[in-house]
Amino acid sequence: VVSRDWRRPFRLGFNMIRTRSQGALSAIDDVLDDIATLGAGGVRQLQSRDVGWFAIYKGGAYDKSSSYDFSGPDEILKNQSGIYPIPTLFQVGNVTQGNYFDATCESAGSHGLFDSTYCKRPYTPSGDKLDVSDSDVASQVKGYLTTVASRYVASGIRHYEIGNEWELQFGHWNIGSWMSWTWSPQSYVDLLALSRRTLQKVAPNIRIVLGGLAYVESYELAQTWLKEILSRGAGAYLDVINFHFYGSWDKLKGHIDGLKSILATYNVEDKPLWMTEAGSSATNTSQEEQSKDVVRFFATAFCNGVELANWHTHISSNDGTSNWGGYGVRDADGRRYKSWYTTQLLAQKIGAAKTCTTVSEGSKHLYVYKFSGSSSSLVGASAPTRYVVWSDKDNVSYQLTNLFKSSDGVQTTSVVPSGDGKFTAQSYRGSDSITVSTTPVLVEKL
Repeated sequence: VVSRDWRRPFRLGFNMIRTRSQGALSAIDDVLDDIATLGAGGVRQLQSRDVGWFAIYKGGAYDKSSSYDFSGPDEILKNQSGIYPIPTLFQVGNVTQGNYFDATCESAGSHGLFDSTYCKRPYTPSGDKLDVSDSDVASQVKGYLTTVASRYVASGIRHYEIGNEWELQFGHWNIGSWMSWTWSPQSYVDLLALSRRTLQKVAPNIRIVLGGLAYVESYELAQTWLKEILSRGAGAYLDVINFHFYGSWDKLKGHIDGLKSILATYNVEDKPLWMTEAGSSATNTSQEEQSKDVVRFFATAFCNGVELANWHTHISSNDGTSNWGGYGVRDADGRRYKSWYTTQLLAQKIGAAKTCTTVSEGSKHLYVYKFSGSSSSLVGASAPTRYVVWSDKDNVSYQLTNLFKSSDGVQTTSVVPSGDGKFTAQSYRGSDSITVSTTPVLVEKL
């Protein structure tokens, strides 16, 4: 049995925030209002409105606000929708947003992800290699960080992510054989140290978030990077450990356990664990499967010690079956998928819960999680005890006396709605048994 209390800034949010080119949801305020309507509390990876320095630096002294264009970031970082943004500093992992290539091997961009000819390295907007042992580079970094944090300290922004998926950008992994780093883990630790010192001079309560660990099939690359930086003292400069997940829901607990084991090895197991990207596609599978995954991902994560989780994404980039199509809770035209309603239901029912207890995690094919208590700092006004229940196969019987008194009235609600967003609820006595399937149900006392 695992119980865990959560801490701020929010619990459930969205990753990769975009607007439509025209019509409904073309204004960022409307997008943020819709996210708030869903019951989500925050956003991350703000696209063209993030503070990556290649996006906002326009030339001039790095410590001068006039050297930057903050018009995009201001729209989210100073929003009035009650949504808490987590900005990503430096580059966010897309080669179109920064110069990653050594001048001697710019053709590397045409090669596959794990091709050993990769020559990626991070640079400053001035064209200097990102090596903060160089005093000129350190000055650029400090000027940039101080200017960004100073602008948004009054808006309450207290969490900054240092890069994103950089182990994927700078690690060479070729058919299971370790190659090398083109930008060393020590360089990242040095950047973390300087970032922490600089940002906390602006506001001592600013928190440093690890650049998200990418999800790849074996997760070995991300775990290797984490070990490399922690062995070099990164734990002293990090407040949050951050990872991504796009696999099958039944693999998520194993990934979390693997990360927690690494943290314990380096004596930083007390660091909060955030899953800032997770998702599945409604067009690669179905809207029904995506709705199931919203609940299976979040319930598994929260009840295994993850304190914050973001669904990828809010509005789909496209509605195809490739290039990240169908990952939103809305399609590319802004129409709601069934998962929109599922996310809202989940936030309403367990968004204010203070703790989660694992009742069953695979025993007799059953997954049962108990959400209880109330946290006024999170979404929702009250939180009676509720359960999330599903199985890894259909037609599994579950006795409700495991959770309730025989005399209690009990209601189950399927998390997959009809096409118009309506949910099917059924009433039972506590002495009854229910038939559990791969579709999660919310179970509560009437």
